[in-house]
Amino acid sequence: MSDTKRLGMPLLVMAVSTLLFYLMNKLLPNSIAYTCITLMCDIALFLFGMALNAKRNSRGVYRKVIALVCAIVLVFIQLGVVSMPWVETLQTAFSINPYLLSMLFIYFGFLFAD
Repeated sequence: MSDTKRLGMPLLVMAVSTLLFYLMNKLLPNSIAYTCITLMCDIALFLFGMALNAKRNSRGVYRKVIALVCAIVLVFIQLGVVSMPWVETLQTAFSINPYLLSMLFIYFGFLFAD
């Protein structure tokens, strides 16, 4: 049973988020669709990272707070709420693409659940 839960939770997160993306694309007006889909994508990636971590050994709160704050800052940067010139310089210098940002959200979710 534990294998089913361990392997099924990430699959469940993927299935539910896919359904929500489909519904958001169909039901939301175009004016707010981008913002809502970006937020939903980031939340789904974070939850996917949490679902990948089967063990929850650490009771320390500092890693969880740092992971959550970093994820929130990344969401604000993606939505354009926060504009920092040095972040744009880093993105161009290291050619940070959406794939890397997705991997960061998964890592922060994994770190949060650890």
